[in-house]
Amino acid sequence: MGNFNKTFALILTLTIAISFLTLLMAKPANAQSVAKPSVPEFTVQYVNHSYDLAPTSTIDPYTGKTIITSQGGHFDNFSTEVKIKNQAFISTIDSNGNHTTLYYNLRFKGHYENETNWVYYPVIPTDYGSASHPVDPFQTGARGSKYLDASKSDYSFFTLPEWRVGNVPQGGQIDVQVQTLIGHDSKHELGYEFKKYYFEGEYTDWSNTQTVTIDNNAALTITSTPTPTSTPNPTPTPTIPEFPTWTIPLLLTAILTIAGLLFYHKKQKQGRIGYA
Repeated sequence: MGNFNKTFALILTLTIAISFLTLLMAKPANAQSVAKPSVPEFTVQYVNHSYDLAPTSTIDPYTGKTIITSQGGHFDNFSTEVKIKNQAFISTIDSNGNHTTLYYNLRFKGHYENETNWVYYPVIPTDYGSASHPVDPFQTGARGSKYLDASKSDYSFFTLPEWRVGNVPQGGQIDVQVQTLIGHDSKHELGYEFKKYYFEGEYTDWSNTQTVTIDNNAALTITSTPTPTSTPNPTPTPTIPEFPTWTIPLLLTAILTIAGLLFYHKKQKQGRIGYA
């Protein structure tokens, strides 16, 4: 009888432990809801990245004469940069394997333009399909919505497209607003070789307006090098597991069951010793 109780207790304990571990490793039946992001804090600066290049030359291998290969000179490089303070964020994975990501969307216009003339970068929010799903109207095929990914550091830096702000005259002013998004793209088939990518998640209203003045003489000077440098691959955002809420009661039940079996086995052993 004692061996039977020991064997039964051991089998039951192992069964409960294996079942619990299996539940922890399994994907949850329902995804956790995405937290509402906060309206971003940001600044806009007109930055001077201008640089100088020295002339370069080589020696003709046959005549020994010096040949100028590049005249060098001064090269102007001004840009309008947006600096956004990243909010605390940990990526999660839903039941379909989608990774939630922290994104940004920008819009800008001339300071004296009408409010209806915002230029969106990089994604134009539309009412296509659903007003709650901003989409990229320029996408085709397998291309996604292409929002701006937040960096892994404290701040994210983005440059307004030169093709629009490069023609702003000296003294001109640009209004900029930023939107934060947390979620992922959701692909929808619309026909043969045609897809649309909707944004699934949460996003904020547009931020307050920051205004920057185009002034080459007063631009913030930042030392830069024209030589491209390699950029290391970013470290993936850590993910946290998502467990169904009923795993906690199951764990407590398993612990109490194991404790009860051990207590019962101990009492049985003491009873046999007393009887002996």
